[in-house]
Amino acid sequence: MINKNIALSIVKIVAIQAAVACLLYGCTVTTQIKKNNYNTELGHTPKDVVKEIHASKNRELIKRFVDEEEEEGAPKINTDPTKSIFDNLVRDDQGRLVASIDAKEVSIVARTRVLAERDGKVTIDFVIVMPKEIQSNSSSIVITPRLHRVDSVYSLEPLQVRGGLFELLQARNYWRYTEFRNNLLKRSNGNLSPSDSAQLKTVFEDYIDFPYIDRTRFDSIASKQETIRYFYQQDVPVVNQERKLLITLDAEVNTLDGGRFVLPSKDTISFNLSTMLYFVDSETRYLTQVVEKYSVVNDRNYLSFKLGRADIVDTLGDNEVQLGKIKSMMDEMMIQQEYYIDTITLSAAASPEGSSRLNERLSERRAKSLEQYLKNHYQLPELDTLLKVRSVGENWTELVKLISDDLSIYNKDKMAILKIIEDTKNLDKREETIRKKFPKQYKHFKETMYPQLRTVDFKYDLRRVGMVQDTIHTTIIDTAYMNALQQLKRRNYVAASKVMLDYDDMNAVVVALSLGFNTTAYDKISKVNPTDGRGLYIWAICASRVGEFKKAMGYYKRACEISDAWEFRGRLDPEISLLLFNENEKK
Repeated sequence: MINKNIALSIVKIVAIQAAVACLLYGCTVTTQIKKNNYNTELGHTPKDVVKEIHASKNRELIKRFVDEEEEEGAPKINTDPTKSIFDNLVRDDQGRLVASIDAKEVSIVARTRVLAERDGKVTIDFVIVMPKEIQSNSSSIVITPRLHRVDSVYSLEPLQVRGGLFELLQARNYWRYTEFRNNLLKRSNGNLSPSDSAQLKTVFEDYIDFPYIDRTRFDSIASKQETIRYFYQQDVPVVNQERKLLITLDAEVNTLDGGRFVLPSKDTISFNLSTMLYFVDSETRYLTQVVEKYSVVNDRNYLSFKLGRADIVDTLGDNEVQLGKIKSMMDEMMIQQEYYIDTITLSAAASPEGSSRLNERLSERRAKSLEQYLKNHYQLPELDTLLKVRSVGENWTELVKLISDDLSIYNKDKMAILKIIEDTKNLDKREETIRKKFPKQYKHFKETMYPQLRTVDFKYDLRRVGMVQDTIHTTIIDTAYMNALQQLKRRNYVAASKVMLDYDDMNAVVVALSLGFNTTAYDKISKVNPTDGRGLYIWAICASRVGEFKKAMGYYKRACEISDAWEFRGRLDPEISLLLFNENEKK
C-alpha cells in the first residue's frame, strides 16, 4: 500500500510539473528556434581527429560533449595540442567512451571527402552538432542522418537528446500504460482477447504521447543545455558503379505542450569514393596456349633375332609388322612440315639371359644392324647425321617395372626378388640368384617378360618450324576470365577472385586489393613489374598497404614523373595522401 501511495504521489507531482513546464517552456522553445533560425549542423570529421581515432587501440565509437561556456568549478577542457584527445576519456553509464575537446577541433574543413573502398565497402564518418539553443528541459530532439545513393535514400540510426522533465513525463506515461497492461493481463489470466488487445492499443495511444525510439545510436538525457557534438561512423556497402555518397540530416523538436518543429535540412556533405575499379583493364582477353618449341616423339618396337645373332630377318617372328611400324613412323617424321628433325636416337636392349658382357655387345650389334637397314631403305644422306645409335645392354629397368606390375606373383616373393635386383650389382650373379632361389618365377620371367625386353626404341627430337617463343596467343576469347571481369565491375569481388587470382595481371591486383589481400596484391604486381604511370601508382598503394612506405613513395614519384595527373589524384586519394602526410611529418 505504501508503494502504491508513493507512486500516486509521484504521478501527481510530475503531472503538476509537466503542466507548468508546458506553459512556461513549450511554446518558447519552438518560437525561439523559428525566430533565430537555430539548426543542427553537419560536417566531416576533422583529419587530425580521424587520424587519432584510427591510431587509438580502442576502436569504440567516441562521443564528445563541449560546453561553449565553462561553469565555475567545472573540469577544464584540454586545449594543450601536445596532449592526445584520448587523455581524458571516461566511460558513461553504458560503458561508452566520452571526452571533452575544444570546439576548435571540430571545425568544418571541407564539404567533400574522398574515401577508399575496401572489401566492397567504405567507412563514412561525420560530425553532428546539436546547438544548446534548440534544447530545453521540456523537449526532445531527434536527429536522423539520411544516406542518399544513386536511386534511393536510407535512414541511419537516429540520435536523441531528451530534456530531464521530458524524460520524466515519458517514463510516467509508460508506467501508467504498464500498470494498465499488467492489470489487464491479470484479469484475463494472461490470455488477451481481441477486444482486450484493441483496448490495450487504444490506451497506449492515449497514454503515450512520445513513444520510445528503437535502435537509437545515441540517447542522452540532458540535465542542462549544452552544445553536443557527436562523431558518427558507419560502414556502408558500395554497389554497382557508385562513385559518390551524400549525407543529410532530418531533425525535429517535440515539446511537452504538443509542439513539433521540423528543422530544415540545410547541410549536405558528400563522400567521393576512391575505388580500385578505376584501375580495371577492360580489354578483351584471349586464351593463351603454351606450345613448346621443342618436342620429343618416342616409339618402341619389338624385334626378334636368332639366338646370338644380330641380322635383321623380315620373316622371323613378328618382325614384318614391327619393321612396317618403324618405316611408317619414319615416313611420317620425314614428310611432316611442322617440325625439323634434330636427331633420331636408336636404342637397342637385350634380355638378361646369358652373359651380360655378351648381351651388351649383342645389343650394340643389333642396333648397328637396324641402323644400316634403315639407311639402305631410305637412302637419304641426312640420315648419316640424324641417326645416333646407342646400346642399353640388359634391360633390367624395364624388367623391374614388369615385375612390379605383375599381380600373379605373391607380394612376399615379389619384394624379395626386387630386393635381390637392388642389392646385387653384378648382373650375371643377379640373374643366377633369382634363377636358383625362385625357379618358378624365373621361368615365368623368361617366357613372358624377357621377349618384351628385346626392344628397339626410337626417340625423335624435333624443333618446331619458325617457333620463336613458347607461348602463343589465340583468337579464342577467354570466356571464364571475361565473366570474372564482369563480376569485378559489379563489385562481386569474391566471385571474380575465384578466376582472376590464377592470373598475374593488373586485374588480379585490383581484385586482391579490393578484398584486402594486400600481400597477394603486392606479390602479383611485382611479377607484372609495370613501368607506366597507372601501374606505378597502384604499385605505390600495394607497397603502402604492406608497410613498404619508402618503396611506395618511390613508385608514386615515378608515376608523377610520367604524368602530373597522378600527383593531382594522389592528393585526393586517402591512401596516397596519408603516405604524403607521413612523408611531410618526417621532414
